[in-house]
Amino acid sequence: MLINQPVTILLHHEAGSSMYEGLLTQHEEAWTITYQEDDEAWMTTHTRVSLLQGKPTTMTIVREGDINSQLIFIEGELTVGFYQLPQGRLDLSLTTRKLAMSVEERLVTVTVNALVQEEPSNFVMTISW
Repeated sequence: MLINQPVTILLHHEAGSSMYEGLLTQHEEAWTITYQEDDEAWMTTHTRVSLLQGKPTTMTIVREGDINSQLIFIEGELTVGFYQLPQGRLDLSLTTRKLAMSVEERLVTVTVNALVQEEPSNFVMTISW
């Protein structure tokens, strides 16, 4: 069954919290969340988060616009992502220590504990409708 649902996305990370309005598309074990990021520097970025509830759970974050990036998180694995900035491309190594996704009625929570370039990075994404 395919579901398209307007959602609120709340991100909690080391730098603070951000809230966005977006769209959740679900098809069986695959989830896609899309939303637009606008910041005070007048930059616009379209973000697509893809989640696959499998063994292992996988999350891909693709950003397109004033900032372009691709980050892939797979629990227990080392992956390579990138940020494309006006100054050039920055390749990033990502080691995902933990990637957990819990699904409750009208609420999805994704928790990530990773090393980005060997520096700890943690964030929680909550999707509600």
